Amino acid sequence: EVGAASWAEFDAWFHLVPSRRLEPKHAAKRVKMFADEFAYRDRKGFLVRPVIVLDTASANIDLESENDASQVGKMMSALKELRAPVVVIGHTPKAVVRSDLADQSFRGSGVWEADAEQTFYLLHDESADMRFLASRKIRFSGPAYTEVDFGTLLDAKLVEVPWDGRRQNKGYCHGVPTRSDQKRRNEEKESRTAERQSE
Repeated sequence: EVGAASWAEFDAWFHLVPSRRLEPKHAAKRVKMFADEFAYRDRKGFLVRPVIVLDTASANIDLESENDASQVGKMMSALKELRAPVVVIGHTPKAVVRSDLADQSFRGSGVWEADAEQTFYLLHDESADMRFLASRKIRFSGPAYTEVDFGTLLDAKLVEVPWDGRRQNKGYCHGVPTRSDQKRRNEEKESRTAERQSE
């Protein structure tokens, strides 16, 4: 594809590192180490810091209580001092199953969200059968849209397999992001309802 990164470029840009559950001070030091290690200067000499993704908060940060506002506040403060883009992935409380964005919250202390520059939720709207990423908070200026949905594409390819010298049909699926909003999801619900009625 035109404009797509080569595998060599992707390999140079994307790094997976095993998580370690560390107390906040050491967790922040570890994030800084990777932020420094994978930073680079672009053609104009600007320092580009990598996006560090902590997946999940509980797998990387050892807190006595994820509900303790002072502990979470110290962790968020330490991450902000790094001056590197950090994404903290967490879970919502298990009891919340609705797809309404207003009902969602990060499990644990509200400081996770209060101290974040932006918060997003990956939700499933069962009535429209759509998975979508919705922004709940954007501290400064944000995009003109607040949701991205992920339509699932299924396909299969014949691939060479090393163990028997023959080709096998391998299926795969991937999500294609599309700009979305509540109106689009409502239209999808109506379309699905009409399809069910005609069936």
